[in-house]
Amino acid sequence: ARPGGRVRTKKMSGGDCVAAADLGGSVLTGINGNPLGVLARQLGFPLHKVRDICPLYLPNGNTVNPEIDSKVEVLFNKLLDRVCKLRQSMMEEAKSIDVPLGTALEAFRHVYKVAEDPQEKMLLDWHLANLEYANATLMSNLSMVFWDQDDPFEMGGDHCFIPGGNDRFIQAL
Repeated sequence: ARPGGRVRTKKMSGGDCVAAADLGGSVLTGINGNPLGVLARQLGFPLHKVRDICPLYLPNGNTVNPEIDSKVEVLFNKLLDRVCKLRQSMMEEAKSIDVPLGTALEAFRHVYKVAEDPQEKMLLDWHLANLEYANATLMSNLSMVFWDQDDPFEMGGDHCFIPGGNDRFIQAL
């Protein structure tokens, strides 16, 4: 057995370069009130903020036009807002007739004719995949009613990495 649970950092080297890659938990998601954020500060570990700028790339390697990217992100958030408004307007009924979040979003996408252009559809699919990643499941498995029920309990503040990997916590303790 090794200490650390799902925290595992792989150290790699080649030539003059040394790097660390976290294979388990790697991001401190919100450092305000997060015990790991407190521990990092107490141990003097630097925190590297995860940038909120994330350029997307097309299959040909070119970056997506930032205006199209912003437009699709706004449309994606409007679709989520519409689903949330539907949920609020029929909360009691929604509990008994819950549908997958993906089904509801796709229905609104068709009704409001969102992302009919192939590139916009591809970008919308990226946002949907990112939501699946954040929830660790497929859109077809997410409940329209309960998909965001943990939001009030999220830690605030920046999302950060620990240089050298999270196993530094294990080694320090």
